[in-house]
Amino acid sequence: MSINAKYRRITPEELADFQRDPKSISSFFGLAQFDQMEEMDIADDEEFDEEAFLGAPAPVDDPGRLLDINNEWQAIHFLLTGEATFPEKCQTPPPLGNIVMGGSLISDVDVGYGPPRFLTPAEVHDAAQALQEIDAAELGRRFDVEAYNAAGGYPRMSPTGWSQKDVEPLLETYSALVAFYQEAAQVGDALLLWVD
Repeated sequence: MSINAKYRRITPEELADFQRDPKSISSFFGLAQFDQMEEMDIADDEEFDEEAFLGAPAPVDDPGRLLDINNEWQAIHFLLTGEATFPEKCQTPPPLGNIVMGGSLISDVDVGYGPPRFLTPAEVHDAAQALQEIDAAELGRRFDVEAYNAAGGYPRMSPTGWSQKDVEPLLETYSALVAFYQEAAQVGDALLLWVD
């Protein structure tokens, strides 16, 4: 099981709704149904149809508005900032510090490895602009695998850590992240960020 980072584009109106009612994040992430299941006595109910109960995918899972950078989040953050850290310990200021580890908490609802964070449309715009100035090839050239391994970066690609061959797939993920931020900025979307 790995620790994966995900992004979901949301409209400014959706962001305002979440800010007014932070507990609504639970429904958005499809967690409300799981809470209901825990309250029900279904352990021995052979006729219980979990798939029918859970119904349609949670709104968060809209494929056109979702990006999963899988377990490469910390490596991308390291490439951008030189930090191999976690969201609550990020020392890099925005906009670069916001791209993977940034944002403000939107709720106390745990969606995997803590609550989701959000970036406002203005913060998304600033991050997209910063990303536009960082070429993936240049990023790959400056990735110091020895420094990343020494910092204990996640994920550990092998018993000996990262090697230069691990960088190319990472740069493909980085390019997808850049495109995602660009699309969000172009339409004025905010972002939810979380780790699960």
